[in-house]
Amino acid sequence: MTMSEVKHRLKFGGNPFFDKATMRFFGSRVESSLYKNNTFITSEYTGFEETTRAYTVRYYNYQKNTVENASEFGEFSTLNSAKEFARNYKR
Repeated sequence: MTMSEVKHRLKFGGNPFFDKATMRFFGSRVESSLYKNNTFITSEYTGFEETTRAYTVRYYNYQKNTVENASEFGEFSTLNSAKEFARNYKR
């Protein structure tokens, strides 16, 4: 499965997670492709100044067609630390 497929499934399942308006509201960006364990990484601004980003590892639950946090929201200060967590994540 790819991120494009996940986005398509969520959109047509009525889940607004990847809607442009939702992503803009939260200042979110997708920072990785979908890993084999169905995780991916997003980043969001850490404050109103919009200068610093924090990274969150997400899990796509294909059975429920939802996105869940695999890590705490904004848990990682670097993309590399989020990538390492995502690669090794076991649900």
